[in-house]
Amino acid sequence: MAKFKRERAVLEKLGVIVIVNTPSIEQWYMLHFEQGNKYYSSQAPLISSLKKKHITDYEKKEKFYKEPKANNFYQRLKPHLSKAIENSKKLPGFDPYNPERAACEMHKLFDWLKIT
Repeated sequence: MAKFKRERAVLEKLGVIVIVNTPSIEQWYMLHFEQGNKYYSSQAPLISSLKKKHITDYEKKEKFYKEPKANNFYQRLKPHLSKAIENSKKLPGFDPYNPERAACEMHKLFDWLKIT
């Protein structure tokens, strides 16, 4: 964690926005559907919950993200984007002193892009 803090500080001084989602990007996907602050110690239970509750066909594989337009994953999430941004902002930012709590900083990207 010490190395992460040092490297993140260096990158941010260079103007790079470092976005953390704990434990994985699936935290962001989950926030499209529910305002959750549950901490998952690994991505496996988070993916399981996401599949059970919201995206039953989800697979963390390249082919899933490259589906044709008719079933495109990003198009399916798009109607829920505002809710996801709002839910992401409600979570506290990543705290390297308390890494075992839910965090999703994806809203920083959309703020920077000026997308609401």
